[in-house]
This record gives sequence, structure tokens and C-alpha cells, in this order.
Amino acid sequence: MLRPHMGKRADSPYHGGFDPFPVVRMPFRQLLLVPLLLVLTACGPRTPSAPSLERNTVMPLFFPGWGSRDGQRVQTLHLEGAEGRFDVSPVQVVRLSDQRAVLVTAATEVDEHGEAAAGHDTPGVLGAYWLRRDGERWLADGRQDDAGRAGFFGEVGSTDVVRLAAGRYALSVEYSSCWQGECGGWLALYELGEHRVRPLLGEPIALSALNSGSVPPPADCDAILAREPGTTERLPEEEERHACYEVTGSWQIVPGHDAPGDLVLDFVSLKEDYTAQPEDASAPLVWAVSSTRRATQRMIYRYRGDSYLPFSGSNPVPSF
Repeated sequence: MLRPHMGKRADSPYHGGFDPFPVVRMPFRQLLLVPLLLVLTACGPRTPSAPSLERNTVMPLFFPGWGSRDGQRVQTLHLEGAEGRFDVSPVQVVRLSDQRAVLVTAATEVDEHGEAAAGHDTPGVLGAYWLRRDGERWLADGRQDDAGRAGFFGEVGSTDVVRLAAGRYALSVEYSSCWQGECGGWLALYELGEHRVRPLLGEPIALSALNSGSVPPPADCDAILAREPGTTERLPEEEERHACYEVTGSWQIVPGHDAPGDLVLDFVSLKEDYTAQPEDASAPLVWAVSSTRRATQRMIYRYRGDSYLPFSGSNPVPSF
């Protein structure tokens, strides 16, 4: 019976049968290319990473070409329903766990010349950018360009990081502004999650207010409110005016164990009791009876569901 010729190497131990390991002959020039290809593969593009969580070091992971100097900070942001150019700066880097961290930025919209294009009622934009640990380096792992809005004239205000509970953190934002001599300050809070930032308050909390700039001379609100509480004076004034006031607040979060602890606000109020008493219609002056009172007040917000809600007390800051 004829059998098909399978071929064999002269040195093959499989004499008279099929050799499962035949010699593959490669031209010498191709053989030289093999180590070169291995080197090129090892030196190919790598995922951008940072050696530390220093703010200026991690910024280029999310904004290629970013630098801390003027002009280098201008970046394009894709916000909800819009796109624009913003001056972006890092404000906080928070280590959320052993493996994750979040970079928080503040951004102000700019025009084609790099100048601020924001008006009085334009808030600044908060951004959040997550990092994942890979050995001794940090990799970009998610972004939220429009994590929140706060402040005026495109500036978010001052930021800080507070602990809510074990392993949970919040970003606090305090900002202030003035209108026609009346000034106020507000507090906003955002929880820094491992994948998303979300607001903790339904609306910002009024922290302070004063109206000394809106009360015309010769009345001096600073002197009036500095009087001993209970002091009453009869003051000659050119016209009837608003009563002076100044309210300042401070706050703290008492960290909880599993859930965020209470948000406690303490206020000190200095208010003038003011009554105008013109002597007669032709009198050039208005005589005002003025007395000063001082009060302290506490308000508590409690964490319920997924946000802070009023629990006790009230806020004495006047609205304007």
C-alpha cells in the first residue's frame, strides 16, 4: 500500500513518521529585526501618570499643556449644554482612600484675549478630576468638569476640605459680595465621592451680612454697633435712614461615625433699634432714637437622606 510522503529531518528522531516540530528557517535580516521590535514595543506610548499628588503635577493629566503661569492655565471646558474657554487653577487635592484621590479646580470664563468675561452675578465653576493609584504613580480615572457653581465675578471664593464621617469628605466654599453698600457672605458644601461630586445643601447658607456702606453720614454704623448693648442715644440726623446691622456666623461639622455629623452654625448679631422722630415738618434735622442690642444664636442642620436639612434654630442673617 502506498503511503503519502510526509518528509523528515535527517536528524529527526521521528524516522518514518510526521515531525511535529519542523524547523522554520528565517532569513538573517528578518532575524535581526526581532529584538528591535521587542525594544520598540517596550518603549511605545505609555499612559500618562504622575509621581505624586502635588497639584501642579497632576493637572497636566487632565489638561495637556497646562502650566501655572498666566496664559498657560486657559483651557476649553465642556459644561452642561455649553463649551467655553476658562482660566483653570487647582485648589484642592484630597486623598479619598489608599487607591483614589480627587483634584478640585476653580475656573473663570475668559474671552479671546484671556481676560475674565464674567459679570457680578456670574459664579465660578468647580471641577473634579479623579486619580487612581498604580504602584507608585497616579493615573487619571474620571472627570466632572461642571461639579458645581459658586461665587461672583467668575470667582468661586475660598475652599477647604472637611471630614463628614469615617472615609467621607466635603468641600466647603465660602464667598461674599456687596450691593449698594450692603454686603453678605455664603457657605456651600459638596460631598467628594470616589466617582462624583454632589451638593450637600439645597441652597447656600447665608453666613454674614452688614449694611454700614448703605447708611449715609453723619450716621456711623461702626460706632453705633460698637456701643455697649442697651445704650440708647438721641441722634440729630439729616434724613430718616435704615437701621444699622452686622451679623457674623461661624460653622463646623462634627464628624459622624457612619453618617455625616451635624452642621452647626453659631451667629453673633449686632443690631440697632432705630426710630426717627422729626420735631416738625420744617425742622432741618431728624432726631433719631437709637439703641444697640447684641444676640447670639445657634442653628443646626442634620444629614438626612443625601443632604443637610434644617433641624433646629433659625438663621438671623438679613436678606438683601
